[in-house]
Amino acid sequence: MDPKTGQRDHRATIPTWTATSTIPMNAPDGGGGSGFFAAPGPAGHTPSKSKSNQGKKETLSARWPVIFAEFNKTKGKYVEEIKSYPLGVHPVGNLPFVNAVELIFKVDQPSATKLGLKSYRCKQKVYGMGLWEKELKGGKLTNWNKTMTAGSSSDDPDDLLQATTPPLLAFYDQPGIMDLAKETQLKGPQGKLTSKVAAMIFFQQNFICWIEGSRKLGSEVRWERVSEEVKWHSNQSLKRDFKKSEWTYADGSEIALGHTQGPPK
Repeated sequence: MDPKTGQRDHRATIPTWTATSTIPMNAPDGGGGSGFFAAPGPAGHTPSKSKSNQGKKETLSARWPVIFAEFNKTKGKYVEEIKSYPLGVHPVGNLPFVNAVELIFKVDQPSATKLGLKSYRCKQKVYGMGLWEKELKGGKLTNWNKTMTAGSSSDDPDDLLQATTPPLLAFYDQPGIMDLAKETQLKGPQGKLTSKVAAMIFFQQNFICWIEGSRKLGSEVRWERVSEEVKWHSNQSLKRDFKKSEWTYADGSEIALGHTQGPPK
C-alpha cells in the first residue's frame, strides 16, 4: 500500500485527507458463506426452533440478525477515521477521480443475543470490473472499446475503516481511479494503463458486501455470514482536455446500490 495515496489494487483504502501513515493490511481472510440463516428478512424477527408433527429433526429457521440500513453518500457518520468527511461522487478534498461511501448495517440485538453472536466484521468482494475507452484518431472519436476487465476477488475493508460495535456496523470505501488529472495514461484494473491517445474512459466497478458474526460452538469460535449480501457499484466517466493536457469529468460518474453492466450510451 502506498502511504501517500492509500492505494491498493487501484483503489484507495483511506481518504487522502487523513492518510498520515500506512494502514496495515490485516483484514481477516475468507468470504461469507450461506451461514446458519435460512433467508434474509427485516430486523425484529426472533429466531425460533420448530419441530414438525412427523418428528423430524429440529431445525433452526431464522431471519438475518443483521440488516442493511443505509448507503450513506453525504458525510461520514460511524467510521471514526472518516467522520464528517464528504462522501458521494468526487468528494471535495479527496483524490479527483474517486467516489466515496459508508455502508451501514443494523444489528437486531434480541436475535443476535439468542444466537450467541459475540463479534462482527465487515466483508466485501469485487464482483467484477470493466474499463472502456474512446480514442481520438484522425480528429474523430472511435466507438467505445472494452480494454480491461477483472473478475471476482476478495476486497475486505481494512480494520481502521470499519465500525464493528453494535447496534450500528459500518465500513468505508472509495473506489475509482487513483491517478491525478495531469497523468496522460490512467491505471485501470491490475495496474494496466489506458491508451496514450484515449480521449474518454468509463470505469465500472461492481461490489458485494455483507457482515460476518462470530459465536462460540464448544471450544471453537466460528465466523459466519449474518446479513444479506448487498450489491453496489461505482462508475467513473472521464474525458481528456487535450488543450490543458489533463483529465476532467464527463457525464456518467455515480455511486449507488445495485450492479451495472455495459458501457455508457
